[in-house]
Amino acid sequence: MKRFFVLFSIIIMFITVPLCCHAAVVAPDVTILKEDGYDFLFPDIVKKSDDSLLVVSYKSKTGASHAPYQVGDPLGVIVQVDGSADGRNWNNSKVLVSAAELAEWGLGVWYNRSEDSFYYNEQDALNNNAEFCVEARDPNLARLNDGTLLFTFFTRVPGASTLAGHQYWNEGKHWYTWGRTYIMYSKDDGVSWSVPVEILCDHLDRNCAKRGNIAVYSDDSILIPLYGLSSKVSESFSRSEWCTVNVRAKLNIYGEWEFTDEYVTNGNSKTLSVFGYGVTEASFGTTKEDITYAMIRYYKYDIGDPGGDIFVSTDYGATWNKVDITNPHAMQAGFCRMDNNDLFVTWSQTPTPRKIFARIFDTDQSWTSTDVKLIYENPTSYDIGDPSGIQLSNGDLLTIFYDTSAHHIAGIVKEPSFFYASDCKHDYSSAIVTNNVSCTEKGLQYFVCKSCNSVKTEEIMPAHHFEANLCINCNYDRADDCTCKCHSSGIHLIFFKIFNFFQKLFGKNAICVCGVLH
Repeated sequence: MKRFFVLFSIIIMFITVPLCCHAAVVAPDVTILKEDGYDFLFPDIVKKSDDSLLVVSYKSKTGASHAPYQVGDPLGVIVQVDGSADGRNWNNSKVLVSAAELAEWGLGVWYNRSEDSFYYNEQDALNNNAEFCVEARDPNLARLNDGTLLFTFFTRVPGASTLAGHQYWNEGKHWYTWGRTYIMYSKDDGVSWSVPVEILCDHLDRNCAKRGNIAVYSDDSILIPLYGLSSKVSESFSRSEWCTVNVRAKLNIYGEWEFTDEYVTNGNSKTLSVFGYGVTEASFGTTKEDITYAMIRYYKYDIGDPGGDIFVSTDYGATWNKVDITNPHAMQAGFCRMDNNDLFVTWSQTPTPRKIFARIFDTDQSWTSTDVKLIYENPTSYDIGDPSGIQLSNGDLLTIFYDTSAHHIAGIVKEPSFFYASDCKHDYSSAIVTNNVSCTEKGLQYFVCKSCNSVKTEEIMPAHHFEANLCINCNYDRADDCTCKCHSSGIHLIFFKIFNFFQKLFGKNAICVCGVLH
């Protein structure tokens, strides 16, 4: 009996060990926000003056698919939560921006569904049985050199809006309506915040949103990445025609915002420039020398689209040059400047389920001088995203993100040495396809080292799949583009048929250069 138990234990060990070694689910090091019945999404993190941490996040009812899509659905709020300097202990969250605050600030509208009409003040809304229908979402944080904390969000209206102005727009059947982007500041480490001010942007007149890190310069001026739609570019509401604009601003000595410059970074569907066309999210990181780097998210994720590209600006965002290409599936990037002036860059990546990747960017070398690392994945989650990194006071790197399966904001802590070059020989034996190859278009796949989680990406060359000389996917015939005389017409074809007859007679069934058996 004892021998049987030992043998059974050994069998179980051999079965379970490989599963554990190759299991994709990794428990996060810390859970920051979690509450039954709610989703927490789009987090961002900043370090306060005493090295403790502050996190903001969008909070909505679970199952709302990131947002209320029709008027009457529960509106989301933005919450903030304070954490210890090592990122291990977190207080209870408190609401930072809700519908009530938006109404008090005059940043929303009320809607009467039966009349299909909007009202702009609370008294008119009460008189006409209209309900408030604006929420704040996609919060971001930054810190000026003097310790002032910055906070941004944009407003959103669920439901179809037929308003003529610039504040809200309708995307038809998608029930997805955007508003404007606002900025607030705190001089007391997030205890209190200023009244939000709209970030002025002339180019984005149909909608104006933001998701990504602000660039903060040595003179405390900032560069704000915005995205949206412009009637100057297109009358369409298609997401593939989103534009990007970067706004330079500074908080003056009177506590007022001065928006000084506006840089349009893309043209239209026929004229591309800088970041390209169909851009949705840009995120910035700066060095101590005020060099700005950006990672861009594109709406399309084809091989030909530069989603995830890295750009650099040496003139505070006025002009940009491409540094390198990452992956057309990279999105929702985050930048954190480390103590040694390197940039800690985090991003999520499709296909579903998304994964969280990170790399330390030594700006004195190349983008590829260090390895990309896979730091978090959960195969049971359809969506993981918006990673944001911070270097803790002990030197470790904390990356926070949302996970829709766990309904929480969580974090992974890594030592910087995890991201720098190692002597690992890399076991890249398993490929994960992100773009399926077609007959004419390249595909894309990446490999994760089973030993150190380093990632490499490879293109898959286009190829036909032939059966009887005909491609089963696109019906391409091998002979269509062949210039050999065996496929010619007239006298050449007659001579070839005579020649081919004698070849077959003597068992010489030659194959044409196009692959067709004569």
